[in-house]
Amino acid sequence: AGDLFHDNKPSRRALQKCMETLRDHVLGPREVTIEVVSDQNANFHDKYRQVNFEDANYNVQLPVFAIHGNHDDPAGDGGLAALDLMSTANLVNYFGRAPDASAVKLYPILIQKGITKLALYGLGHIRDERLHRTLERKEVSVSRPSQHAESWFNLMAIHQNRHERGAGAEGKKGYVKESQLPSCMDIVVWGHEHKCEIASGLGNEVAGNHFVVIQPGSTVATSLVEGEA
Repeated sequence: AGDLFHDNKPSRRALQKCMETLRDHVLGPREVTIEVVSDQNANFHDKYRQVNFEDANYNVQLPVFAIHGNHDDPAGDGGLAALDLMSTANLVNYFGRAPDASAVKLYPILIQKGITKLALYGLGHIRDERLHRTLERKEVSVSRPSQHAESWFNLMAIHQNRHERGAGAEGKKGYVKESQLPSCMDIVVWGHEHKCEIASGLGNEVAGNHFVVIQPGSTVATSLVEGEA
């Protein structure tokens, strides 16, 4: 759920090692048994607008879907992220980029395998104060499957502050409340926070929502605090 890279301008060495690791696992002879049935023009923003395992020029055996975080967010010439390079190389499916932070539209990647139906939503990192305002103004719209929406399992990946940080008015707006997220979700995978909290919630704040929050936390310790022990 974001921050594949620690820097939005990763070194050549970091890019090479990442691409090498992805290539070792993503490409191979195994058959992909899922299908994407949504409008991929709405799901992806790159030139090709297609999930990577549908490209006949590549043998993809492990589809990876990724959003950007606050460390590897789009920047610089062309507003590109490091994930754009991974996507162009057909190693990841980069989604969840919001071109307008003042009016966010969430389009699900509809993934189906037999009778199992998953609606995958993603929102790459937006500056917390801006997203807080957008959510408060209810300027975030959620597209639902056009038919039998209730039969789809809804999962959302997000990468934002989950807790209040700092003092004063800005600190109180510098995070996203669980109660601000779409109530139609079943699971929210919450990136950015370093503490691992599985199937967690923040109590009364989410009384109107019924989703479960999975906060994976950091894969490695980044500071000497109890939450990363």
